[in-house]
Amino acid sequence: MAKMKPKTLFGEKYQEILERASVRSVLESYGLSVNKNKTICPFHTDHDPSLSITKDDKIWNCFVCGEKGNAITFVQKYEEKVLGNTKFETLDAMKKVNEICNLNVDLSMLEKKKTDNQYVHNSRTYTEKEKSLLDLLERLTKIGSYQLHSSVEADARNYLASRGFDKALMSDLDFGYIPQKQVEEWIRKKNLSFRRFISNRFCENGR
Repeated sequence: MAKMKPKTLFGEKYQEILERASVRSVLESYGLSVNKNKTICPFHTDHDPSLSITKDDKIWNCFVCGEKGNAITFVQKYEEKVLGNTKFETLDAMKKVNEICNLNVDLSMLEKKKTDNQYVHNSRTYTEKEKSLLDLLERLTKIGSYQLHSSVEADARNYLASRGFDKALMSDLDFGYIPQKQVEEWIRKKNLSFRRFISNRFCENGR
């Protein structure tokens, strides 16, 4: 399988927050009492605790209504579904978790650029080679996104869903999936070099 590596500032900050955030702390900040990694689910009428937190404190899952996710998705779902804040976006949820868990992750560049998909490069004029590589990355991202959401890649989507990533979030983070054979075929049709893809880490040989 060829593994795409679109590197975005948004994606990096999102992952940094997830790796350091405590789901329990987030839930408790919304007034939920957590006992033995279980609590009342706020997304349906719940009398017996049906929402559980994984041992690593990274994923929550309600076994009654089926809602599940990570620290950031919980905040976004709670703000939208419980508090009715329909304009609450993923970046807003990231900022909230950052504050709740005292992570001090610098999100100033995300706020300044007002974009979820800002590629990370030094502040300088791109060379022609860099522009060409960015163009390739954009095309691969579109292909990978389409492939991930196609009917034949249900296993990949289900894995991501089990880790708390819903369809909207996969789109926000530019997640994609392309089998290596498909990448090689696409490269041949475009008369491109597979070595170029390997050397620039668009994919990993044999994976």
